[in-house]
Amino acid sequence: MSTGSITIVGTGIKSIGQLTLEAVDVIRAAEVVFYLVADPLTAQWIRDHNDKARSLEHHYADAKRRIDSYRGMVDEVLESARDGHVVGVAFYGHPGIFVYPSHEIVRRARMERITACMLPGISADACLFADLGVDPARAGCAGFEATDFLVHQRRFDPNVGLVLWQVGLIGDLTYRQEGYDPRANLDRLARRLTTDYGEEHEVTLYEAAQYPICGPRIERMPLSHLAEAGATPISTLYIPPLASARADSKVMEQLGMKPEFIA
Repeated sequence: MSTGSITIVGTGIKSIGQLTLEAVDVIRAAEVVFYLVADPLTAQWIRDHNDKARSLEHHYADAKRRIDSYRGMVDEVLESARDGHVVGVAFYGHPGIFVYPSHEIVRRARMERITACMLPGISADACLFADLGVDPARAGCAGFEATDFLVHQRRFDPNVGLVLWQVGLIGDLTYRQEGYDPRANLDRLARRLTTDYGEEHEVTLYEAAQYPICGPRIERMPLSHLAEAGATPISTLYIPPLASARADSKVMEQLGMKPEFIA
């Protein structure tokens, strides 16, 4: 039986500074480190701290389906663990959020009785809550990938905060080195949201800061202007609640709560 193991970590959103102590230890101690990160400084830091570091970026190819690239990454990592190596894998952001390979690596490794685990990292929505001053515990918060939101006609409560990820990639499942043109499909998203919020409801296009010397992108606009906003592959859309939800007095009474408990 293989004596290899796999530990998957996240590097956070901001270059180097959001690496957790756990992630640093994993990267330094691994016999082999695979990485897929969003900026060259983090990639260089990983290589500086482990001379057995290998990028997974070579699995991407122009117009190739992202799912096919991800499957190649999974196979490469698992092959190293089957050879008995202590493997570390570092992904951008939180390794469990919008990272198909990380979940598939853990699933398949455990099927093969290879020890595998995932450690948390700082995600884009964690940065969004801090930068926009949003407390998801106040009015609640729902989140969807933007293409999934449209294709599956997801149901949601407009009186709850709504986070839509990858609004700059709507409808495109490939990798495009030259970039993406989100305008037409952003307009479709805006029309879908307008049925619940109206054209003048203010929304925020958000991108977390990637470098310590840069600030986040926080662009507020009426929903009717969304298609013109210039979303990128890392853009997230935040839609604040339309109105405050009404408390159910009967349920409050059953719970022994007084009206003043609800702010």
